[in-house]
Amino acid sequence: MHFNPDINTYIPGKIVCIGMNYKSHIEEQDGRFPKKPVLFAKARSCVIKNRENIIYPREVEELDYEVELAVVIGRKMKDILEDKVPDYIYGYTIMNDVTARNIQKTSINGTGQKL
Repeated sequence: MHFNPDINTYIPGKIVCIGMNYKSHIEEQDGRFPKKPVLFAKARSCVIKNRENIIYPREVEELDYEVELAVVIGRKMKDILEDKVPDYIYGYTIMNDVTARNIQKTSINGTGQKL
């Protein structure tokens, strides 16, 4: 694992997130815990540096944020054994997951709501 005090210099190749991973979010939906992880992606252009302003569209009326633990993967991985996963982790950081709730609630397929 690496310690990088200036994570602002890191630009991820891709961002993959896991949704519906705690009780209050599940209750907001239909109340059923998913059998498999609910994955969604974020564009790397949504990454901003510490203390930068969050820029969002004018039509956003309900901007929601959550503090999340981010796992930074340090090298390509595919079909590896579970006990080998730590060998691929570069480190950990904190991120804000920002959602346009009013757009999310009216979105047909759930796309476009994550900023």
